[in-house]
Amino acid sequence: ARRALAVDSDHPDALALLARIALQEGQIEDAAPLIERSLAIQPVNQATLALQAYLLTLSGEQPDSDRLRQLLAHLERIA
Repeated sequence: ARRALAVDSDHPDALALLARIALQEGQIEDAAPLIERSLAIQPVNQATLALQAYLLTLSGEQPDSDRLRQLLAHLERIA
């Protein structure tokens, strides 16, 4: 993932992979900006949306209602 980002710093899959690794290591604060960056580039990436949902669960934060509605609607479509 880091090599892909060295070539293209906006590679959404590489950003999501680093976010997943950060979450697995308990580094929520590191994962959040990576997920946001990935979704800004590719807003309907299923895997990244699932990571964001997981992040929200872990963090206990209340997301803004528009983003939460968008996330839930997309997850319902792919379920």
